[in-house]
Amino acid sequence: MKKFFSLVALLFSLPSAAVYDQNMQAVVTKFVDEKSFLAESAQTRWHVGEVVAVISQNPKIGATAFVEIESVKPKADGQGVEIKMSLVRAKG
Repeated sequence: MKKFFSLVALLFSLPSAAVYDQNMQAVVTKFVDEKSFLAESAQTRWHVGEVVAVISQNPKIGATAFVEIESVKPKADGQGVEIKMSLVRAKG
């Protein structure tokens, strides 16, 4: 039992891997169903499997949900990417 508590303490002492990049933005273009939607972004550094925060444009609200990126495809016009995301957790 003592080893379990040591492991938990070690995990909590590790630095966070979370990164907030204000330059990574996407705009929702279509809701597919109650848990999935499509978004477009000029940035191309999105990665399948990433979990990202959905942050309100109102700074008083902050993060409203967390979504997982399911697919990233180049747009037909070559200007950015289309991202399919699924809801992981919503605030509320």
